[in-house]
Amino acid sequence: RPSGPHIARAEFYIPAGATGRRVTLSVDGAVVAEMADAGEGMHTIESKELAPGGATASLTIATDRPFLPPNDQRRLGVVLVGVGFVGRK
Repeated sequence: RPSGPHIARAEFYIPAGATGRRVTLSVDGAVVAEMADAGEGMHTIESKELAPGGATASLTIATDRPFLPPNDQRRLGVVLVGVGFVGRK
C-alpha cells in the first residue's frame, strides 16, 4: 500500500455470455468503487482518492453473479487484467 494518497484501480474483461453486470472493488473489506450494468468488453474501475493506511492492503474484485462457461465447473466472474494502487490524479 502506498504511503501517500492513492487510487485503487482494477482493469478487467467481461466475456460474452457472462451474467455478472455489477462489479465492486473493495480495499480491506470496504467497498471503494462500484460499476453497474457493465457489459461485455474491457473495463476499468477505480476508487476516489484514498488516504494512506497500514503497510499492507487486501484488494477484492467481486461480481453480482458468477459465470459458468460450457464444459468448465469453475464459478468465474471477470478476467482480471491488472489491479493495484496508482498515485492520485
